[in-house]
Amino acid sequence: LAAPPPTPAPRVDAPARAPSAGGRTLQLTYNDTHLDLDESSPTLTMGRSPKSGLVVKSPHISRTHALIESSNGAFFLVNQSANGSCLKVQGGAEVMCTERFELQGKGVIGLGPDFARCGEHIIEYRLL
Repeated sequence: LAAPPPTPAPRVDAPARAPSAGGRTLQLTYNDTHLDLDESSPTLTMGRSPKSGLVVKSPHISRTHALIESSNGAFFLVNQSANGSCLKVQGGAEVMCTERFELQGKGVIGLGPDFARCGEHIIEYRLL
């Protein structure tokens, strides 16, 4: 009999977690920062404040620019800034998020009115 294939190594950039009750995990990547969110971490703040869960250092970003919320097995981008946030789901069009938008599949988030103004401050996401 052939040996079973090797088990893939766990990600070393994020702590291993047991699957949540809904089994959904949202992975976020910004520069060298990697975060995994699930139902045990239902809200993440994003902005330039050092108190933010994901600090994005840019003078064009609000202290608390946006939130990621988990609700009923879904993840939402919730804009908190007068400037808005932008979102692009892979294979889709760029969307301006002025309030709340459900994240689907994988894509990118920009903290600003459009990606041209976000520069290198783009957050990648992937829903597992």
